[in-house]
Amino acid sequence: MSLLLPMVGWISWFFPSDSKEPVKVADLPWKSCLLLDDDGSAYPDLTQIPAGELAISGDHANGLSPYLKPHGLERVHTETPFLIQRHEVTREQFKRYVDFVGRLPDGSQKSERLLRIGRQWQGHDTGSQNVSGVSWEGAWDYTDWLSQQTGCEYRLPSREEWGAAVIHHFNDNPSMGRNTPLDRLLRGVREWSRSSCPSGYYLLGEDDWTAMPNVGQLVCMPQSLAVAGFRVVLGVAGGSLVPANAQPGDS
Repeated sequence: MSLLLPMVGWISWFFPSDSKEPVKVADLPWKSCLLLDDDGSAYPDLTQIPAGELAISGDHANGLSPYLKPHGLERVHTETPFLIQRHEVTREQFKRYVDFVGRLPDGSQKSERLLRIGRQWQGHDTGSQNVSGVSWEGAWDYTDWLSQQTGCEYRLPSREEWGAAVIHHFNDNPSMGRNTPLDRLLRGVREWSRSSCPSGYYLLGEDDWTAMPNVGQLVCMPQSLAVAGFRVVLGVAGGSLVPANAQPGDS
């Protein structure tokens, strides 16, 4: 059973960081927004993206254009810093939410959540531990559950937040090699955003397991289709947690 990460007793633990120097969990104001796996590891695994204007630059910037240009994200401005999950939500993490729903009393809430979860995610084998075959509704419900479990307000990333994270990681380390922070944002499975489009919500990144690449084009999907994976975002400002009062459809 997942437990809220204790406020004390973690001085000696280090949270993964993209920087060279490790960051102590005890020094981070958002440590109380993490949960514990059965093996004692903390999740979601978050990395902070600074506020301000970000733009792609450098000799290898053209490699990002197919991902960012269709969304108009070659230059992004964010008002406040935020934390974004390094990896997509895994099958194991999503199953914790599914198991929670399964323990709810029979009734309309349980039935509706089970319907939005569906069964696609169980058999959607992409060769990755990251969950896929999830509807936008199921992904949004997961962020709602995670918020309830932690007392912090998680959300799906907007297109702009995803773009800011891509540019930040590229400018920090332009390597697009496999399993780098940048690669984990661009490839793997397509991911849901909370940015609405005419028929649903935009998908971000590309699948690396399909025969037909979708990079270089906008992908808009109805929210009920179980077609993608996702990651979560947590807002911060001035080093303190702030409510992410974003509603579905916010860009």
